[in-house]
Amino acid sequence: MYSLDDAEIRAFLLDGTRTGKLAYRAADGRPLVAPVWFVIEGGCLVFNTGKDTGKGRALARDPRIAICVDLEQPPFAYVQVQGGRRALGGSSRPRRDGDGYRNPVHGS
Repeated sequence: MYSLDDAEIRAFLLDGTRTGKLAYRAADGRPLVAPVWFVIEGGCLVFNTGKDTGKGRALARDPRIAICVDLEQPPFAYVQVQGGRRALGGSSRPRRDGDGYRNPVHGS
């Protein structure tokens, strides 16, 4: 199993500005996908979302997610990060930034 500490994975994720596709579950259990822009901080992929958005409410209910980041032209490639939202700074809750949350995902 690979991790975000793998040099090849990190290089792919950090190359230019790529959009991640966040997979999460709606309140009724339907699978949903939404675009997210992210950074890598330490061993985590971090993205922001508003606490009152569909994504924010879904993460509050169930922190398990997957994010797919792909290269949309030849030679076509992708990285999938699976994990769960993890709080920053030792808190049991995600850190607030403005009206939303920073959502670090420590995944593999």
